[in-house]
Amino acid sequence: SLGDAFAHSSSDLTRHPLEVIRAAVPSQVAIVAAGSVWTPEQAGQVVELGADLVALGLAGIVNPDWPTHARDPQWSPARPPRSADQLAAAGVTAPLLAYLREDWPDFVRQGTSPSR
Repeated sequence: SLGDAFAHSSSDLTRHPLEVIRAAVPSQVAIVAAGSVWTPEQAGQVVELGADLVALGLAGIVNPDWPTHARDPQWSPARPPRSADQLAAAGVTAPLLAYLREDWPDFVRQGTSPSR
């Protein structure tokens, strides 16, 4: 994970980290990138920067059917914060919910909230 797939390296402001990685590893080695990718357009940008595959983290938790919906140009992914009820409906287990509450406090909204 790059943390933010769109951020530049603090050590080389002229090149994106994916460009540096792509230049350093053989072409037969696949590069999988993740970090702050929410939309299909962003995933395409990450591939253009040098990734072979894009992994979804938080976006995939909130939108477990992301690959199916991503084909629809009108689709907009749900974003945090999400209520515990919404996350449970998306398949988030109690241990994962506890982790999200502790390590990503702005991800879980306290109480219930309307869907979407």
